[in-house]
Amino acid sequence: MRFIYGAEDAKFKEKCEVLRLEYEEAGMNEADVQAMKDGDRDEFKEIRRYRTHTVSLNRLASHMSSKSTNEVCSPLMKRYQSQLSTGHPEFSQMNGRYGWIEDIDSPDLVQNIRSLPKKDLELITCLAEDGLTRADLSRQLGVSRAAITKRVSRIVRILKKTSPPG
Repeated sequence: MRFIYGAEDAKFKEKCEVLRLEYEEAGMNEADVQAMKDGDRDEFKEIRRYRTHTVSLNRLASHMSSKSTNEVCSPLMKRYQSQLSTGHPEFSQMNGRYGWIEDIDSPDLVQNIRSLPKKDLELITCLAEDGLTRADLSRQLGVSRAAITKRVSRIVRILKKTSPPG
């Protein structure tokens, strides 16, 4: 299930413009129109995530039936199989605690975030997604604010070091 982002985004923007005109003709105010557009954008992102991360069962079944049961799909699959497994069951749930990671457009950054230890992943989720401050986290975890700052700095260094510039 291919998802060509540029083409799909252009279709989405055209659809939004048509809907915006319909909503304005119906007498909706600008805030309500924007709320509808935001909801449509969330749906667009869900469809993108699904189509980007889903393999067609027909394609998979035909590929697997052409292979013997002892044969791994390809040398690349064999080589990168451990990296393709996340190790975190939460990643299998698109709307789970760490679903925000799927909104990131850089596959390298997504992979690097997924490879973080669970405690670091939870820390950046609390900061980025839950909106907690470092002071809030230090109180919750019973550590100093400086310890939280040090952990965040280390995580940022790791992600910058392992992600390509851009």
